[in-house]
Amino acid sequence: MVRDDRAVGVSSTPGQSWSEGSNSGPPFAGGSPTREGDAAVATEAPERGTSAVRGDSHHGTPSLSWLVFSRLIFPGIFLFSGIAGLLTLREAVTPDLNMEDVLRDIEQGGTARAEALAKVHDSIFDHRYRDLRSDPRLADALIQVLETELRRPVAGDAEFVVIYRAQLCRLVRELETPRIVPVLLVAAESRVTDSPQMDSIVRRAAAEGVVMAMERHGPDCVISVPGGTEALCRAAKDPVPPVRAAAAAALGYIGGKEVCAVLREMLHDDTDVVRYNAAISLAYAGESGGLDTLHEFLRSENVRHLAATGSTDSVIGDRTCKLLGRSLAALDRLSDRSSDRSLSILHPAMEDICLSRAPEHVRTLAMRVDLKIQRFLR
Repeated sequence: MVRDDRAVGVSSTPGQSWSEGSNSGPPFAGGSPTREGDAAVATEAPERGTSAVRGDSHHGTPSLSWLVFSRLIFPGIFLFSGIAGLLTLREAVTPDLNMEDVLRDIEQGGTARAEALAKVHDSIFDHRYRDLRSDPRLADALIQVLETELRRPVAGDAEFVVIYRAQLCRLVRELETPRIVPVLLVAAESRVTDSPQMDSIVRRAAAEGVVMAMERHGPDCVISVPGGTEALCRAAKDPVPPVRAAAAAALGYIGGKEVCAVLREMLHDDTDVVRYNAAISLAYAGESGGLDTLHEFLRSENVRHLAATGSTDSVIGDRTCKLLGRSLAALDRLSDRSSDRSLSILHPAMEDICLSRAPEHVRTLAMRVDLKIQRFLR
């Protein structure tokens, strides 16, 4: 089964280290001093050597700057150059991906299909294969596999089927073509087992894929699908919160009277992330009815922690940063289209974000929003 490391395919290159050294002894003496002259030279030499050492002792001790350069800076430069060389070599040497074999194995099914999908999964998240996401033959093959899988009744291990279909959705949503939208809309409502929680990962992956498609191609890729908007409205009532949250995020791109009515109902959801996504979508659609909920989000503990630390290393930190970026983008759009003075309630929160340790792009966007809503304070 393919891995879900949409975080981006992670690859690592083992490093190498080595050291060289020599233990050569002093040169052999040509002979022993037997003559008086030689004896005199041999006797006087230590005195001259001692005086030389005393007079030039400051030349024998390395300076601090030389120690820093030789022990830290120079090895650092060497190490950096080596890593840069390895990365350059990795860029230049791109393993060949024989698409004819891959497509044949996907069509064949069974173990051959599983191995081919694993190969595609590893490659599609590798930026060296940039053209793979826009390959029309691969898009046709993956869409057909997902359509067939969604029509097929569950047989065997239900948990395996759920994971397999979720991974297919995650793979299909990476394709840069609007043709993936119809099958993802079907998957966003699919039920594989009697447990809505167990098979929710399929519906969530599909709904998030619809959001990604609209970010790339605009809302027409859903509106043009017969029943597409209605399918998202039904997904917004899913019993599992993450599915509702993804559906709410998608509905914001569509807007309209009926969609906004659904989003306003979602402002009363029991789960905070669902309420936040609904408020963001309302703002993006040009309605200010979710400003109180947005204010709640901007003052939430997760946002405060992000503002105080600026860290996005954790899963929560990364998701909070992305949600904050989406909320600021929606407010930026709303402030251009609305003259509602209630936007001014967000001014203190905007100031706090501007002066925080949040990532730079977040602070920049907050400054822009704050400048626009300050006109309501005059």
